[in-house]
Amino acid sequence: MGESGNDETGAGQASSSKAEAAAEPQKDVGSTPGVSQRVTKWLSSPHTTPLFLLFGHLCTLVCSLMYVFPMLGFANSYRFYKLCLRSVVITCLVKLHHKHGLPPLGFPGFSKEGLYLLFESLRQWFTPVQMSTDFHYMFIAMAVTAHPPLTIALAPPTCLALYHAVTYLNQQPKVSASLVWRKAGSKLFEALRVHQRQALVFNAAMEIGLLFSVLARLFTRARSVMLVFMVFNTLKMRYKSPESNYYHRMVWGHVSSRFVEPYLLRFVPQLRGPLGAVQQFFLK
Repeated sequence: MGESGNDETGAGQASSSKAEAAAEPQKDVGSTPGVSQRVTKWLSSPHTTPLFLLFGHLCTLVCSLMYVFPMLGFANSYRFYKLCLRSVVITCLVKLHHKHGLPPLGFPGFSKEGLYLLFESLRQWFTPVQMSTDFHYMFIAMAVTAHPPLTIALAPPTCLALYHAVTYLNQQPKVSASLVWRKAGSKLFEALRVHQRQALVFNAAMEIGLLFSVLARLFTRARSVMLVFMVFNTLKMRYKSPESNYYHRMVWGHVSSRFVEPYLLRFVPQLRGPLGAVQQFFLK
């Protein structure tokens, strides 16, 4: 009798525990944070993003220097060229996410009003993104990756990476207080700060020079009409962007006054009409 009573008690406890387990709501497997959510949370940390950007800028600098190093051979130099472009793309993506966040991905349905709200929210998010320097450099880096090396394409992002890396290191108390930084790093930072305007003009000149480089390639086996179209449209965005409009106007003015007017149109006046049409399309 005692054993049967214990068995009944154990059976009652087991049945009650099963009933409680069945009554508990099951955990939704999809509610656990996914990889994208973890990455977003990691990049949203106030300490993670600056360190990641510093690593990206240093990677861009090292890869660009190794690319132009003459003792590595073409295969190794080309490998560093690819790594430099990938570093630019990843760094620009992180900066865009830090400044503008992720695009609105909520899908309201297939109704006319829902699709309108979706496209309107995407337009509002993308409008400031497409006018930023980070988006332009990311777009150019992805555009030239599949083509033979264009050294001039590395100049603007490398110059920008040098400035941002040195500026970040100068803002760190432990770094700025070191003896090596006081003797060398502070002088480099001061030189970059003083010549910041000249560096931005240099970047604008290299960006415009990239267009002439891909135009010259149309007469070689490495021609690509699509690359010319992509670079041309990127320069249109750079010309209209508030971050680079002033410097691009300055460089284009020098190109017109020092080359187009005194030489090109002087000896080939028939190009005045086509150049005017291209200019109107560029400014539209």
